[in-house]
Amino acid sequence: MDILDLLHPRDILVRAQAQAKRPLLRLVSGRLAARSGVPEETVLAALLNRESLGSTGIGHGIAVPHALLEQLLAPTATLAVMDRPVWFRASDEQPVDVVLAVIWPRERAGEFMPALARFCRKLSRLDIPKGIRCAASPDGVLACLGALDGIGHQPHPATLVSSARTAGGATREGIQ
Repeated sequence: MDILDLLHPRDILVRAQAQAKRPLLRLVSGRLAARSGVPEETVLAALLNRESLGSTGIGHGIAVPHALLEQLLAPTATLAVMDRPVWFRASDEQPVDVVLAVIWPRERAGEFMPALARFCRKLSRLDIPKGIRCAASPDGVLACLGALDGIGHQPHPATLVSSARTAGGATREGIQ
């Protein structure tokens, strides 16, 4: 399974707002809970527990908070493009403004790491996160992601904003 297959326009937040890591995780937990039927507090606790093991910030302004859950029937994902970057304690010390949050059924754990690794490899092309950051709508984000495998179209200029947002603006204040 490919994580890209889990994302639909309703799963993508463009210009999402959160002041720190914990409110950001609460935001994506709410989306994941609504899509999966798992209580929001259960999803949030699982994501926070995973973060306590080490930051899921993978660098270049990207984080991939994730958790395996017992009661989950199917994998669920949401992608948030932040209005302002949030300090996430990533290994490269850069704040995060692109967040892919994923919850996965524990009984299918063997599928999860390969799917996550494939998605992270795709995001390692720096033009892809840049396109995601420029997208003005969920459809624009999906167009950028779809272009990864040649299955989508390049975003139409009307779906993009005229300039990319920068990764600046986040501070260590308000770190949760």
